[in-house]
Amino acid sequence: METDEKNVSTSRLSTAHSRELGEELRRVRHRARMSSGVVAKDLGWSLGKLSKLETGSRGTSPWEIGTLA
Repeated sequence: METDEKNVSTSRLSTAHSRELGEELRRVRHRARMSSGVVAKDLGWSLGKLSKLETGSRGTSPWEIGTLA
C-alpha cells in the first residue's frame, strides 16, 4: 500500500472503529493535558481534521494511524 494520503482514502476504518479510535485519541490527549490546537499543529493537520478524527465523523486511514504512533 502506498503511503500517499490521497491514495489511502478508500481504505478507511469503518465508522464504529473510527468512533472508538477517536474516543481513545481524545482520552490520551486529555491525559497528556494537550490542547487540540497544539496536537493538530504538531501533526501538521487542521484543527477540523483532528476534531473529526476524535469524534469519529471522519474515517481514519492507516497512514493517519501511523502518524499518530
